[in-house]
Amino acid sequence: MTTSTNSKTIHHDPTAGHDPPADAGPQTGNERAADGGAPLRHLGVGIDTARYGHHVSFLREDKQPAAKPLAITESRSGYEQLRQRLEELHRRHPEAHLHLRIDAAGQYAANLEAFVRSLELPMTVSVGEPKRNKDYHRAHSPKRKNDASESLAMARYAVVERPQASFGKPPQFAALRRVAARVQAQVKQTTRLTNQLHETLAAAFPELATLVNDITTAWVLVLLQKFPTAERIAAARSVSLAAIRFLKRETALKLREAAKTSVGTLRGEVAEALIRELVSELQHSLAEEKRWKELLGKAFDALPDGPHRQIETIQGIGKQTAAAIVATAVSVERFETAQQLIGYYGVFPEEFSSGVDKFGRPIPPGKKIMCRKGNDLVRGLLWQCAKCASAANGGNPAVRALYARRLAASNTPQVAWGYCMNKLLRQVFGVWTSGQKFDPGYEGTKTGTASPKEPCSMENEVTAAPASVEPVEQPAASTPPRAASSDHSDRSTTAGQPARQTDRRIDFRALREQVTFDQVLTHLDLRHGQTGSQHRGPCPLHQPSSAKHARSFSVNLKRNVFRCFDSACGRQGNVLDFWAAYHHLDVYEAALHLAQTFGIDIPWLDPDTDRKQQPKKKGGITPPCA
Repeated sequence: MTTSTNSKTIHHDPTAGHDPPADAGPQTGNERAADGGAPLRHLGVGIDTARYGHHVSFLREDKQPAAKPLAITESRSGYEQLRQRLEELHRRHPEAHLHLRIDAAGQYAANLEAFVRSLELPMTVSVGEPKRNKDYHRAHSPKRKNDASESLAMARYAVVERPQASFGKPPQFAALRRVAARVQAQVKQTTRLTNQLHETLAAAFPELATLVNDITTAWVLVLLQKFPTAERIAAARSVSLAAIRFLKRETALKLREAAKTSVGTLRGEVAEALIRELVSELQHSLAEEKRWKELLGKAFDALPDGPHRQIETIQGIGKQTAAAIVATAVSVERFETAQQLIGYYGVFPEEFSSGVDKFGRPIPPGKKIMCRKGNDLVRGLLWQCAKCASAANGGNPAVRALYARRLAASNTPQVAWGYCMNKLLRQVFGVWTSGQKFDPGYEGTKTGTASPKEPCSMENEVTAAPASVEPVEQPAASTPPRAASSDHSDRSTTAGQPARQTDRRIDFRALREQVTFDQVLTHLDLRHGQTGSQHRGPCPLHQPSSAKHARSFSVNLKRNVFRCFDSACGRQGNVLDFWAAYHHLDVYEAALHLAQTFGIDIPWLDPDTDRKQQPKKKGGITPPCA
């Protein structure tokens, strides 16, 4: 039975000064010399891949050559040579297990990997990352860089480290990734042409940008194909403009009036030819983009069943978006938390208050734009999904409610949609890790199992974004969490805490407003006589890794946030995050426990209106003054 492995190798050339053994023949005493004459138990096979052929090296446990190196072509005859050599090694050393290590450079190893996995040999196949292979090779062969030394380094890594088997994805996943790469390339081409058209129109008819939101709209491209410059638009007849489909009469009048007084300087036959050519190329690119996206959906349908299928069940996310996410993320196991998936796609807002807008108005302080990090294809598709899911008649209640809250907080629709993209990715993480269909009525406390170092509040988690980025609001999840660890599985019925009520939602923000970090630190006897708005001291959540981290714990008492600067901990967040981490509770249980400890009436959310049910004013803590 063939198994497989993911790893890498590096090593100097052990064949220097030795004559390699013959390719075949009876096993000699020297060949059995490993482990004091005992039969060989392990053999390392390293393969350095290239476009047209591959180099293979073979090592014994004592790091001596097990067979002559082999150079094979990327062909059936080359693969047959490799098969014969591996079978010969197995006949000579029947008790040895083969550890085969492949340097996966680009897509050159795809066919080879499929071939070696089909062989019926006692073998572990390990596909390693080029970066790790390169580092290992440099460590053992710093003065050599050729195919022979690189394959030998991987053979050494295989027989010495014996990495675990890595099981490749079915071939349908490879097809999906290739189609997604083609879609992304076409999207980039469309973006490049759009930018070129914008730049040309800025010289020919700059007023157009103030009257049209998107120049890639079909009617705008038709208009520019017929009347490419301000001069031509100003001279156009009303009946000609009215013949353009979807061009409103009032918009046509505004365009013609603006064209008559345009300040554009690029005019004449050359300008017309440039704009018409760009418009033609852009129309073709948009058509190709649409065609490839349809093929992306078909490639997604061809995938075998698995947890990734549940992404498409999220209301607001279509097949193309689900396919793009699966193709680019590859496996959800790469991400320990939902926040890591969000950071991978760069879905968080950044402050942008420099320059002026298209109407000449200075951009006000606090204005935000989406971070430009991440995959353009996925971000573009998620943007459209967020707009659909947040619509008044949209079917994703959690996203719709979040959009309404962000608008109520004076965010622009564009920023609010950014928060909705964030929320959709949390739902993706939840259904993909749990393998369960999306349930719009489910309100859990997490979108995944948080690392012990990352306590998270569902309402306002501290993101991994730059310091200028405001934390992204994260209301309760709409997907089941991963299984919790056993030592936390029954927290709601221990330590005298109230029973967990998962059918009711808590307004975490309102709860946090009723208790300060100063009150929490005082209650836990952690203030140590300090005064002022900043608290520093040893972290109560972990043991300091060194003396220099004895004061790594910092609390801003004005903002009610904390952070531990020790890399062994690194936790940060708000007062509810700290309470959850300190008492080893999840966020929902921590909210109940915090309210009980300080005598606060729990601010429940009305499940029908998504508004807070105001608690009766009795007892509790008076919210701090602003």
